[in-house]
Amino acid sequence: MGDNNLFQVKAGQAEILPTQFSVLPSKASANGFSLLGGQEGIGDGMIPSNNRALYGIERFTSVSNVNLKWQYFPDKQQNMSGRINGTFMVYHELGHGDDSYLVVYQEDGLVSLGDLISDQALARGYFMYRMDTSVTPNIGGTNANWVASSPSTLNQSQEVQNQTVDTFSQTINIGIAEETGPSSGASSSESTQLWHGFTMKISDWNITEKSDANTNQCSWMWYQNVPWTGNDKPLDDFTWWEQAYNVGGGWDDTKPLPELSRTTMQYHSSAAWRFPTHLIDPNTKKLMVNFSGSAKYYLAAINMPQCGDNGQHQIWHSTPENTWQHQFDLVSIAELK
Repeated sequence: MGDNNLFQVKAGQAEILPTQFSVLPSKASANGFSLLGGQEGIGDGMIPSNNRALYGIERFTSVSNVNLKWQYFPDKQQNMSGRINGTFMVYHELGHGDDSYLVVYQEDGLVSLGDLISDQALARGYFMYRMDTSVTPNIGGTNANWVASSPSTLNQSQEVQNQTVDTFSQTINIGIAEETGPSSGASSSESTQLWHGFTMKISDWNITEKSDANTNQCSWMWYQNVPWTGNDKPLDDFTWWEQAYNVGGGWDDTKPLPELSRTTMQYHSSAAWRFPTHLIDPNTKKLMVNFSGSAKYYLAAINMPQCGDNGQHQIWHSTPENTWQHQFDLVSIAELK
């Protein structure tokens, strides 16, 4: 579920108590979360106005909980949790050369670090300095076609209010059922504009998009920008220790951290793919796709030599991971109302 080690001049061991993990189907709305502070939504137009349009919604929730210990604070325990609410919007398209199913995935995540074991100059931890998230459709070969992914790379060291970070816009020819309610097919299509926008307040954190259209994997790295960058720190040494301390004057206290690194973070991302209808199994009449994803949380605790027992600047790492899989039939979902 994750790994943890102490790295410094000398080796050591950190402790993680048993981890709980679950993936649950969910019909609750996945909207309402935001990234890196306050949300300022700019609207959502993902629901076709025609009540006979062939589309459907599939949702799930994945939850992980980790209990952290730090040997210098034996009477304390930190309870960290990660929650992913995933929403799949499935649309049956007609007239796209080859008829297809458009799948738009929206992920709303919440990371709660709980009460840090320590947040003082002598010792700070466990805080989060980086997070990696991803989602991939698994259907074999290159049968899926990447359409869009968001947010794109954003480097921001100063606070920005109402920065548009996640957007999606597509015009599609959506199938229209002969009658309202579940249908086995479409008799016609109509042009439909789908759009989704998300703005947020960003401060002291960056986003690097790492999506790959060739593999259809959509992924992002979210990391703190100050007082040291969280995207390039190795887990196997602490040679960069001076970046984490106010060095000089005989008292190298640990540098204060951004609020987002030590409290609660909310984030939002989206991705879209097309699946041609010729992928439908001729026997079952289904188009089964197994989606998988994860959120890996990079946690650390740093202490001064005066706090430890060996006179060293120390860093403790933990990398719990919230992984999920969700499989469903695109054909049947697109018929739901």
